[in-house]
Amino acid sequence: MKIFYTLYIIKLGRIKVLLKFLKNIKIKFQDYNQKNLLIFDCEGSSALEKLLSDLDYDLISIRTEKIKEIFISKKILKYMIKNFLRRSLKENYLIALIKLASPKLVVTNNDNRPEFHNISKALKESNIKFIAVQCANRGDTVIKDLEDSKKIYIPEFLCFSDFDKYIHQWKKCDIKKYVSIGSLEASLAKDYIKSKNILDKSENFDICLVSQFVSDLDDDWSHIKDFQDKLGHLAEYVYRLGKECGLKIIFIGKSSKEEREAEIIFYKNYIKNYDFKILPLDQSNYSGYVNLAKSKLVIGFNSTILREALLFEKKVLACNLTGHKDIIFPSDGICNINEYTSYEDFKARVLLILKISNDEYNKQLVKGRNYIMNTEVNTQEFIKDRVKKILQL
Repeated sequence: MKIFYTLYIIKLGRIKVLLKFLKNIKIKFQDYNQKNLLIFDCEGSSALEKLLSDLDYDLISIRTEKIKEIFISKKILKYMIKNFLRRSLKENYLIALIKLASPKLVVTNNDNRPEFHNISKALKESNIKFIAVQCANRGDTVIKDLEDSKKIYIPEFLCFSDFDKYIHQWKKCDIKKYVSIGSLEASLAKDYIKSKNILDKSENFDICLVSQFVSDLDDDWSHIKDFQDKLGHLAEYVYRLGKECGLKIIFIGKSSKEEREAEIIFYKNYIKNYDFKILPLDQSNYSGYVNLAKSKLVIGFNSTILREALLFEKKVLACNLTGHKDIIFPSDGICNINEYTSYEDFKARVLLILKISNDEYNKQLVKGRNYIMNTEVNTQEFIKDRVKKILQL
């Protein structure tokens, strides 16, 4: 019975997945065309695509569900067979494509993808430049064992700030060059908000609460047993304070359209006694950034947007109510609660932050604002100039 299950159920299931994959793609029996600029991984690449829209580039899809076409040629097959025992079929195939494209530059906005690390290392002796632009906090790097974090290889890392350099050096990542440039996504959002005059015609809020709901129990924080519970406690603190002190609160969601209902149900368990509405995340109009830009104070656990809020000259409060060592915010001081705290202590901290000026708030940061998120560099201009220099434009 076990043999039957293995051969006919598991194997058949894999064959069905493969057949579905093959049905949805177009097979081209040809070499991949030459291209000077490649964007690696179409998932989450919209910021780079917008920034580089006036340049001639190809988008390399690396995720099975996103691949729309496959190239098959003698050169590609020869390379894959020759290196069959050295790495996965997918990585061999992607390397073959990149070698045929012979680009001057491969750039990605997904700095944590193992495929990028492995492929850029495999081609480190080539004339191809590889650049990773940071897109999010790297809590996933923090929780890795040193054996795994040492495998992270990036030739040139355009990171948020020197804090990210510290994290990756602490975890012994193999990164050849760091440049602190801030957040590309936040930079684009700021330009969008300015172009639409959104702040001139929008209601303002005292607190912007950032959801960090996770539906996957196997996510980066699954080893922190009370992580989700403390997320709920934080939301309850915020809404209790709002009711007591008459504060206006806006709650920005994190979940995709498919998980939105689960996110709402989760928070209802903790703030069912308060009227609340979680605004859906819409990346096409930068909804999360718009809502934080309309607020005086941004509160969350350790979401990337807490750091990005500094680009909008906002005060932030990172609340790691678990106290777990793996949840790290770049600065201590007035901006950070790094232990489980009572409601009264939370209330006192929030009211103090709301009362004081931005200058006074900045003075009470243990690390400077630019260590949390570099806001002095023109992020878009830096990336564009770097790309053009490599392409010799």
